[in-house]
Amino acid sequence: MEKMVLLYHFEGIRLAQAHKALEKLPFRIREVKKEEYGYPLGYLAGLPGILPLGKVYEGPQLEQEMVVFAGFIGDDIDKALDAFHQNGLAGVGLKAVLTETNQVWSSLQLFEELKKEHAQMHGKR
Repeated sequence: MEKMVLLYHFEGIRLAQAHKALEKLPFRIREVKKEEYGYPLGYLAGLPGILPLGKVYEGPQLEQEMVVFAGFIGDDIDKALDAFHQNGLAGVGLKAVLTETNQVWSSLQLFEELKKEHAQMHGKR
């Protein structure tokens, strides 16, 4: 699988910073459009055999930025996160790695799961 970073709800200067952070690393970048939020994460990451099943999403944009790392091994995530920090992107709270379990989830399902986990980690309910 090709190494890919899925970016959600990055706009303006933050989007430019994300591209600058990752441009020298061997990762593809995909800006996920809100219309694609209903498709499986594996499809968005280009996994073979995962079809774009799901509806075209017509709801609102995600409430905050989210990053999904697909095909990353070893210290790839550390390299990406270091690049984010060096380019002013330390504040991305919702991050995930594509797994066998979540590759069939929609972006919306992952977003809700990450929000729950983030709230639990920070003592919020």
